[in-house]
Amino acid sequence: MNLTNIITTGLNNPECAFFTGAFVGQGTTFRLIILLVGIQFLYKVMDKLAFEPFMTWVKQRLGYKK
Repeated sequence: MNLTNIITTGLNNPECAFFTGAFVGQGTTFRLIILLVGIQFLYKVMDKLAFEPFMTWVKQRLGYKK
């Protein structure tokens, strides 16, 4: 018996439905967290690539000195 069979038969077994739901819910939550971390990482990369060169150019045009 493999995991797929256990999950499939567990969906129809009222005693095992809670455990199957918990298993699927944890997997979905884990995928969602990984997706959000990936989106945040891409946002940070795009922010560094797009925002910093633009601000450097603006500072040079305004004559801003450190």
